[in-house]
Amino acid sequence: ESGSTGWTLTGWGVADARPGNPVGPNEILTGCVGSGCITTPAAFFFQDLTTVIGQSYTLSFLLYSDAGTPSQVRALWGGATALDIVNPASLAWTPFSTTVVATTTTTRLQFNGRHDPAFIWLDDISVDSTSPVPEPSAVILSISGLAAVALRIRQRRSPSTAEQL
Repeated sequence: ESGSTGWTLTGWGVADARPGNPVGPNEILTGCVGSGCITTPAAFFFQDLTTVIGQSYTLSFLLYSDAGTPSQVRALWGGATALDIVNPASLAWTPFSTTVVATTTTTRLQFNGRHDPAFIWLDDISVDSTSPVPEPSAVILSISGLAAVALRIRQRRSPSTAEQL
């Protein structure tokens, strides 16, 4: 609910509370018109996040769309489309979420959007880790333990020198 703090906005703005918003003021909105709002993009906002390679995250947000088409919001995670919401039939705050995986230590979360007849709003954007990344020491201990078990099994299966004679 900090408005645009931490975000870079182009073609989007910050508004006071949209009626019925369950989480409060400072929604981000656009009324950008045309397909260029998505493809060029002419209307976008982003934030670069510190991430852990291989870590899964849940990206979630609320979306409100005035009636009418065409409208679209595209969420990009590291440049790849994570969600592409076309002509949402809302007129109410609707939750969206998806799971994404980090491939770098800094990942850009970006939203592109258009709403030709009126406006589209986003709020309560969050990115939460969903799977723990094991500590390096835990990985080393696991590998050492598996190696010890494999060696023990091999020793049991190999006949002793006395048995071979």
